Amino acid sequence: MGKKRHRILTCAAAALLLTACSGGLTARYGQTVLDRVAPETPAPDGLVYCTGHGCAERHDLALTPSDWQKIAAHFDPLPRTPAEERRRLAAAAATFETIAGQYTNSSEDLAGTFAGFGRSGQLDCVDEAVNMTQLARLLTAEGLLHHHTPDLPVQRGNLLDGWPHYAASLKERSSGRSFILDGWYRDNGEQALVLPLEIWRAGIDEPLLACLHAAEAEDPGGLRSDALADGPLCDRS
Repeated sequence: MGKKRHRILTCAAAALLLTACSGGLTARYGQTVLDRVAPETPAPDGLVYCTGHGCAERHDLALTPSDWQKIAAHFDPLPRTPAEERRRLAAAAATFETIAGQYTNSSEDLAGTFAGFGRSGQLDCVDEAVNMTQLARLLTAEGLLHHHTPDLPVQRGNLLDGWPHYAASLKERSSGRSFILDGWYRDNGEQALVLPLEIWRAGIDEPLLACLHAAEAEDPGGLRSDALADGPLCDRS
């Protein structure tokens, strides 16, 4: 095969991956990957951690009691409100990624897809959706989530109106409102975005991300992304 043809095929393959956030092309792709790799019964010492775009790299992840205690500590005492539980979940997701990075060569995972595309240990949105869904299911199984129930991964966009993007989702028990848990916009170990589904589906732009970063820096552990994006501090009107 000539060098020119090889470059064309390589670029075409990369483009195909990237159009689906390095994952797939159908609305159910994130769910399909989750069903294929995730254990039916989550346990701290029995997880599968996805990296490498579309879960191309699968790591058996066994959290030690010490690892799990660091994650569970975010829910001690148990949150009293749904908003507080979402704040704790965002922080727990950061701890989960930090710990997982030590075992899966993903500590240097960068936000988005392009910055680290092709590197071992880099995550795309499908990887993030599968990993975050497992975390939410595990927290529920361990009795730590009381105001939300884990749902299936959700998608926004398609090849006609924007690049497909996937995220883990949860449903608030009291209202039935859906929220997403998305670590794709942040580097490894940074707090995940927790946003109302309708805000996420509308698209996350740079001004919104900048607003969220600024508010979090001013009040670490206080107001969280879901409240900020849905209120006057990050007005999108």
